[in-house]
Amino acid sequence: MTYVIAEPCIDVLDRACVEECPVDCIYEGDRALYIHPDECVDCGACEPVCPVEAIFYEDDVPAQWSAFTADNAVFFTDPLLGPAGTAEFPRRRRQARPDWVRHSAGDPRWVPVCPLSELADDSAMHVDLDGYPLCVTRSLGKVHALLDECSHGQVALSDGDVEDGYVECWLHGSRFDLITGVPTGPPATTPVPVYPTRISGGSIEVALPASTSGTKGG
Repeated sequence: MTYVIAEPCIDVLDRACVEECPVDCIYEGDRALYIHPDECVDCGACEPVCPVEAIFYEDDVPAQWSAFTADNAVFFTDPLLGPAGTAEFPRRRRQARPDWVRHSAGDPRWVPVCPLSELADDSAMHVDLDGYPLCVTRSLGKVHALLDECSHGQVALSDGDVEDGYVECWLHGSRFDLITGVPTGPPATTPVPVYPTRISGGSIEVALPASTSGTKGG
């Protein structure tokens, strides 16, 4: 049995449940959070901290949201489907969390980048944050950050084109998913590290490891 995140989470993504989960089984999509049914240990720690009461034990999901039980499972096998296989909320992709976020000893440090107004949609900028060269992008209304180096050509991704949730390397044309850092096909075969982002007080912030030696990586 597992817990399920239902409709009230859509476009809220509070993430308090992510912080509370002891086994890191809650993942982020484009518009909602999802509990991995095979990783959930039924501890129930996530349910009381959800501010919109979107989390239910599998047997207690309200009838009007019963489709979300299957949707939580489908998200991890076919992440481009909408809820319960519909097209109402299309193009969700599983949010990859860097290993240092999942396993680091301390909380990540949120480092300011720039006002959101300075980053146009479908654009990218290069920033150096504590020794981390990052490509910060805005596409489809979302802000993303990834290591500013193509895993194939070792050139700056921030010099490439951003469109429809992807950045394309200007040198050989490798395209990377801005959410996961995964290349869509050759010549690149290795994902690029991604970094969590948030908007705070109208400014873009990027999460870096709690302690850093000033070297790049994910």
